[in-house]
Amino acid sequence: PQDLDAERAVLGTAIMRPHLVLDLERILAPGDYYLPSHSAIYEALLDLAERGVPIDLLTLEARLAERGELTAIGKENLVAL
Repeated sequence: PQDLDAERAVLGTAIMRPHLVLDLERILAPGDYYLPSHSAIYEALLDLAERGVPIDLLTLEARLAERGELTAIGKENLVAL
């Protein structure tokens, strides 16, 4: 079972309220996401938070590009969060 809307809602909230990202890590693992793209986005968010990098769409996009995942995910999917 999966709920893609719920996955998008969690990721969108993490981007809008980045101070919660490390709290999410206590209850969600990247493998909990159904879509591989959502898992990759979540991993990038965790990485940014753990490194103390401010989280917004630009830093998330840059981190996904560094990881070689942005093309597969697509910029339009980030904006849709």
